[in-house]
Amino acid sequence: MLQDNKEGVEEVEGTITESVILETTAVFSEDQKKRYELTKEFKPSKDGKSIVVIMLNAASKNIQETDTTVNSLVNRLSCPELGYSKITILNLVPDIMSKLRTSNIDSLDDNFEYIEEVLKRGYDNILIGYGNSFIGNEVVEMAKYRLNLLLEGYEDILVEIGDDFNLFDCSPMHPLFASIRIGDWKLKPYVRPIQKLEPVPRSVKGKGTLSKIGLKKEIQDNTDTKMESI
Repeated sequence: MLQDNKEGVEEVEGTITESVILETTAVFSEDQKKRYELTKEFKPSKDGKSIVVIMLNAASKNIQETDTTVNSLVNRLSCPELGYSKITILNLVPDIMSKLRTSNIDSLDDNFEYIEEVLKRGYDNILIGYGNSFIGNEVVEMAKYRLNLLLEGYEDILVEIGDDFNLFDCSPMHPLFASIRIGDWKLKPYVRPIQKLEPVPRSVKGKGTLSKIGLKKEIQDNTDTKMESI
């Protein structure tokens, strides 16, 4: 027997109809060459948590299309085990490029001012997920450095993607890598590094040793200080 539910939709007796809307909101520069924010929010949502995800750069200005990375974030973070209903994606670099070219970037000041304001909204967690590409690139390394300064005071809510067995040593892990290699995402605490801008020697296969300007990452342990490049 068919009957109308409270939304006026016919349903079969003995069944329940549920509906949810995934609302997409984006904030661009006036010329739409930069995307400062992309938010995906499930509505209605009473008990869902909120999370900010820091990625590398914006890839598209079409909010009706989502790439594989965004789909992975929404699907994994909104699952019952993690329970996020609002996901806001920010980037180290706001310039919209399908393939990042740092030589085309003029200034990141407006982006970091925007990030600072978003962090004040009171999200439950901040996920560091910009991955490990562009290591040694001066523009990207400086962006990481500036982000790290903004994260001071948010240490209790910083997380990164991991797995039960810590099989992959690639902190912070990129969501696309995680979606391919890890079945069940675990969000573990992200340790905010003490960073200094100084030359870091980097080995390049087949080309000997190459020095690039990068960030040196210090992780304070209980007994000593471990040094590693990021």
